[in-house]
Amino acid sequence: MFLSWWQRYLERRSELNAIEEEIVRLKQNLYLAQSEANYWAAIGRECLDQEAHSRSRCELTVDQIRQMDTDSYEALAAYEQSRTRATLLWQRMQAAEQLVEEARAGGLSQHKAEKLRMRWQQCRDEYQRMTTAKINEWKQVETLWREAAKQGYIANERKARTGHHRSEADKAFTKAEQYHDNAVEFGRRIESRNERILELNQQLELARREAERDFVAIAGDDFLYWPKDQTSLAAWCIALVDSGQTEGQPVVAGSIYECDRYHGVASIRPVKNEH
Repeated sequence: MFLSWWQRYLERRSELNAIEEEIVRLKQNLYLAQSEANYWAAIGRECLDQEAHSRSRCELTVDQIRQMDTDSYEALAAYEQSRTRATLLWQRMQAAEQLVEEARAGGLSQHKAEKLRMRWQQCRDEYQRMTTAKINEWKQVETLWREAAKQGYIANERKARTGHHRSEADKAFTKAEQYHDNAVEFGRRIESRNERILELNQQLELARREAERDFVAIAGDDFLYWPKDQTSLAAWCIALVDSGQTEGQPVVAGSIYECDRYHGVASIRPVKNEH
C-alpha cells in the first residue's frame, strides 16, 4: 500500500519538478523576447526620428530650390535687360563713332568735332559699364542654376534617405511585434504551467494528508515522520524529495533517517542497517 502511494507521489513530484524546470526556461525565453521586443521598438522609434529629421531637411532643401528658381528668374530677367541695353549702347557708340569719322573727313570745326568725340566716349564708357554688369549678372544666373542643381541632387538623396529610414523603422517594428507575440505566448504557457503546478501542489498536499491517515504519519512538506514512541524525542522520517545537503547530510528521496523532535531535519542522520 505504501509503495503504491509512494509511486503516485513520486510521479506527481517528478511532474512538478519538470514543470518548474520548464518554467525557468520559459521565463528565460520570456525575458529575452521582452528584451528583444523593447530593443527593436527602440530601434524603430530611432529610425522614425531619423526619418522625420531627413524629411525636414529635404523639405528645407526643396524650399531653398524654389527660392533659387525665383532668384534665378529675376537674375535672368535683369541680365536680359542689361543685354538689351548693352546692345542699344553699342549701336549708339557705333553711330557716334561714325559721326566722329565723318566730322574729321568733312572738316568740321575743332569745337564740334570735340563734342562728337566726347559723345562717342560717353557712349563707350556707358557700354563698357553695361557690358560688365551684363557679364556679372550672367555669372549670378549660372551660379544660381548650379546651386539649384546641387540642391536638387541633395534633396533627392535626402528623400531616398527618408524612405530608407521609414523602411528600416517598419522592419524594426515588425521584429518588435514578432518578439512581443513570442513573449505573450511564453507568458501564456507560463500561466498554464503555473495552473498545473497549483493542481499538483494540491494533489501532493492531499497525498500527504492521506499518508497521515493511512500510515499514521506526521506529514511535513518534504518528509514523513514517525515518532519512535509517545515519550521519545526521537523519530524516524522518510524523505519525500531529494534536497541536497541538510546540515551537511545528503538527503535522498525514499531513504529513511532519524531526527529529534526539537531540531527536526537539522539533526537528520541515516538509519543504520536500513530495511
